[in-house]
Amino acid sequence: MKTTKLLTSTFVLGSLLLGGLAPAEAAKLIRTWDVEAAVSDGVNNMARHDHVAWLPHLPGGDSYFVADGAITFNEFDDGTANLFGSVVGKNNANEKWDFDVWFEGESSTAGTGGPKKELKDFAYAPDGPVDTDSWYYYDFHSTKNSVFTGVAGSFYDGDSFTIDDVTGSEFLVQVGEGANGKNTNMGLSTWFKYDGDYNTYGSQHGDFNIDLVAKDLPDPEDVPEPATLLGLGVLALGASQLKRKNNN
Repeated sequence: MKTTKLLTSTFVLGSLLLGGLAPAEAAKLIRTWDVEAAVSDGVNNMARHDHVAWLPHLPGGDSYFVADGAITFNEFDDGTANLFGSVVGKNNANEKWDFDVWFEGESSTAGTGGPKKELKDFAYAPDGPVDTDSWYYYDFHSTKNSVFTGVAGSFYDGDSFTIDDVTGSEFLVQVGEGANGKNTNMGLSTWFKYDGDYNTYGSQHGDFNIDLVAKDLPDPEDVPEPATLLGLGVLALGASQLKRKNNN
């Protein structure tokens, strides 16, 4: 009887771990990009811009921030995306932020304002190379915070703020050729409000304007899910205990 109870309880627990109680599979990476500043060229209406992030009204004086090391944009099969890395003041090397920004709801449908066109008219189809029908869109993530954190030892050490949509879904995060609003390269742009240690006091806002350079996807690793490993361990432990009881 004890042997039967042990066998039953062990395999029930193992089955639960391997089945119904196992966590949902992680989202699969489907596209990954290196991020560069979107440099304005002859098709842009504001030729002075060449930055990754615009963060006005911060103490310290610099509003334009460029890449400080690698910046990455990852897109997943569940419709989410993650933009992360570090930026530094274009004119002040001591003004540094790390950022981790999350989007969701990948869709071919633009916001209520349609695609935001910031290039000169001749850049857009049918006369130019930019076809806004090929763009796709994201919202800011509703449950994952998008956070800027001051880099340790920099002017903003100890400071942080969160960002979110500032347009009321009029203009969503837009991705595609010419979507960065600065040139006809593959890129991304979005507009946001920020709050925390610093805020924009109403209508003021910041933005991202970036080029996206495609990277190869990493090779998938043939590693079992953690729940699978745990379940197999429980089954092995139960089998070992059963063997010891049978030998006693």
